[in-house]
Amino acid sequence: MSTIPRQLGKYELQQRIGQGTIGEVWKGRDLQLQRDIAIKILHTDLQQTDPRFFTHFRENGQALITLQHANLVPVTDLNVYRSVETNTLFAYLVMDYIPGMTLHAYLGKTSHRGIFPPVPQIVYLFACIGSALDYAHRRGIAHGNITPRNILLHQQNTTHFEAGEPYVADLGLVRLLNMPINAHTPFYLSPEQARGEAPSARSDIYALGALLYEICTGVQPFRGETPTTVLMQHLHTLPTPPNLINPNIPGALSEVILRAMSKDPASRYPKAAYLAAAIAEACSLRPIYPVTRTGEIEALPAPPTANEGGTLLGVSQPLFRPSTTRTGSTPSLPPLPAAQMPSQTLPVEKAPQQTPPPGSLPAASISMQPTAINPVLKNEPEPTKVVSARTPTTTPAAPQEQLMQQSPVLPPPVPTQEQRTSSLHPVPAHQKQRARTNPLYLIAAVLVVLLLLGGGAASLLFLNRGGQAPASAALVGQVFFQDNALGHNNVIRIQLNNIEAPPDGMGYFAWLQMQDMTQPELPLGQITFKEKQGSLLYPGDKKNTNLLSLSPRGVIITLENADHPPQQPGNREVFRGLFDQAAFPSIKNILYATPGLSEKQSAITSMREALQSINDKAGSIVDSLQNTGDYQLAYRQAVRIIELIDGSTMAHKSGDLPAKQASLLPTETGILTIDNTQGYLDLLSTQITQLKSVASSDQELMKHASNVENAITNLKDWVQKMRTYATQLIKASDIKSPEMIKVALQLKQLAADAYAGRTIPPNQGPQPILGSAGAYQAYVESQYLATLTLQKV
Repeated sequence: MSTIPRQLGKYELQQRIGQGTIGEVWKGRDLQLQRDIAIKILHTDLQQTDPRFFTHFRENGQALITLQHANLVPVTDLNVYRSVETNTLFAYLVMDYIPGMTLHAYLGKTSHRGIFPPVPQIVYLFACIGSALDYAHRRGIAHGNITPRNILLHQQNTTHFEAGEPYVADLGLVRLLNMPINAHTPFYLSPEQARGEAPSARSDIYALGALLYEICTGVQPFRGETPTTVLMQHLHTLPTPPNLINPNIPGALSEVILRAMSKDPASRYPKAAYLAAAIAEACSLRPIYPVTRTGEIEALPAPPTANEGGTLLGVSQPLFRPSTTRTGSTPSLPPLPAAQMPSQTLPVEKAPQQTPPPGSLPAASISMQPTAINPVLKNEPEPTKVVSARTPTTTPAAPQEQLMQQSPVLPPPVPTQEQRTSSLHPVPAHQKQRARTNPLYLIAAVLVVLLLLGGGAASLLFLNRGGQAPASAALVGQVFFQDNALGHNNVIRIQLNNIEAPPDGMGYFAWLQMQDMTQPELPLGQITFKEKQGSLLYPGDKKNTNLLSLSPRGVIITLENADHPPQQPGNREVFRGLFDQAAFPSIKNILYATPGLSEKQSAITSMREALQSINDKAGSIVDSLQNTGDYQLAYRQAVRIIELIDGSTMAHKSGDLPAKQASLLPTETGILTIDNTQGYLDLLSTQITQLKSVASSDQELMKHASNVENAITNLKDWVQKMRTYATQLIKASDIKSPEMIKVALQLKQLAADAYAGRTIPPNQGPQPILGSAGAYQAYVESQYLATLTLQKV
């Protein structure tokens, strides 16, 4: 039973609406002003660790009362009350009462269910939160504990955000209460906080990046069975790129999220408003302008040009600057403002027709479309919550249940401009009509009809991936090995097309069959059906095992008694998809453990992560030179880039790093081959060459392998130029000179191209072709190598 009195001076407590590790939250009434309030009452045991707690609380807490911003929950009073009955002291804060739900509850009804908010509302949400945080940061106050539970949505103001106007709660409590790390949710904690450092403004930027990641993908960037596991991931693990989880996220927005979540605080956006503006820019929207309580418009900063501070550099390809579309070569000068961009007339290689995304899920589960918010948000709001209960989010004990709630990584083709816009906004009718008359549209429609018809005619359009079934066997579906936020190729998704559901009482069950037939099959689960479309998502095991490491033979589907799910497959095998056994060793080497690398590293994964890191650091260099003036940081970032490109040992042997320069980022293997020490690109190239030598009859496999080769060719050229530029910065006598700033800009642009790919007109986005494909395209095409075609047995 609570010992808290029902009245604290002039404040009457009416209903407890939340509780957490630091206190309880009550809805109350100010008896003098006759208005509703929210009261956070701190647990009495907080004073036990600090004998001056109440004095510190009263004196330092006054700063919170002075904070007044349109999107901050105002603290109107802060005091200590002594109970007459028990002589117990209670510290409490009084705040405005915000009727509505928390952002955590809203995400539970939307993103966590695969129903993503409209992009304009996401932009508005982060514009408001960012404006509030920048206001606090200018006054020396960092939040330090930004979570969805600390964002309140005012249900009586839904003009700009359907669930309610956003308010930031609990600002300043981390510092006021000296909260330890384990007192708050670890899922949004910055790496420096995980190391025990005090939160800063850039710690809040990291938390906003993690929050944006969750909104756009439906999953948190890092999860685990214990808080310590999550903290270690914040410190040492790069998050899976968001657009590998939700393919409809624009590549530029994915880059914005990853930059905000950079391990290095200096590489993040210096202000929350810059992050908000970058989100808008990446989605082809103009920045939002929040209005303060006094009615004044608070403008967000416009994206800078190449000569204006560079604070938004790090966004790979801004969409609303028409002249940022790149041609097939790197110009000799840094990017210029739109009016000054030199024209280049280079031959354009038409992009090959893209393979459809692996067995697309229903649109609602992966699309960033502006899906209408579930009506339950307005008709059935959850009980009003005013301030976060501060209870750490409970991590599910069973990772399988946890993973079932997330969208799998779908290795998609890079979205075109039409896809980027149509997946974020409704498509106008005249655009739909143009699509219907487009020849490619008509060809695609014919292919779809043939697929739906099934039978021998449709099967002739596809090759037998493994040679296990007759050429006349009907194509019935596909199997995809996919990533999730916790591992690589640890998820399997199966899609069946135009298949009748099994008879009543029976079910189709899928199994991963091993090459070693003495090993038992791994049960993947029962396939569910809806209108002749079957689907199954196997979320992986507790260890997030890379399933290719098991050396699977393929996937079989059997007909079983659904009332008694089997532990092993019966004899009624109906569908089968097998790997080409000659090609599988190379596929496994590419996607699981590449020979020449230690600790079962994959060359394609390691290369992509290295280029992602370089992209962050290149943006940080330009920010340092043009904005913050931290020239030592720019130098250190250039050193780290060279280590990632050469490998630490070879960076010194080659002379790229001065002999006296200590290693800042110990790296065993670099991206490039230096003095016969193979880097990731050549290690990957070796495996692709071996794959093509044994799979020449499989045209689909050959196509994806060739696309990876295109990316390797591009990357060898681009990374070598990056190496030259980074070395020039390291050896410059004056790193802040205009010449070095031009070099830094060239390095940044090449780093963005190398990671996200380069657009060659008239294409609307990077393609897996020469001159365009980067690390992202190479990774996607490599994932396609493990796709299996299901056929009737």
